[in-house]
Amino acid sequence: MTDLPNNRPSKIISPEIHDALKVKVSSSDAPLLGYWEAQQWVEEKFGIKINYHWLRKYLITHFGTKLKSPRKSHYQKDEQAIEAFFKTTEHA
Repeated sequence: MTDLPNNRPSKIISPEIHDALKVKVSSSDAPLLGYWEAQQWVEEKFGIKINYHWLRKYLITHFGTKLKSPRKSHYQKDEQAIEAFFKTTEHA
């Protein structure tokens, strides 16, 4: 047995849906903001309700998606020091 990913075609996601998801995931104009939004988008566009966890796993496996979470800001961060830094550094 090998640990290679399963490359069989999906029974739920057609090639049309796969291509549309590929475009939507890589879109910089109107990207998907999360897996819930992806689930709603597929249901609205194609009329197919896909289980959240299944769609999440599909997107991670085929497109390498991951959730981004903001990092906490330090409570002693000096906003004036940040502004001074950006004013004195050269921006390309």
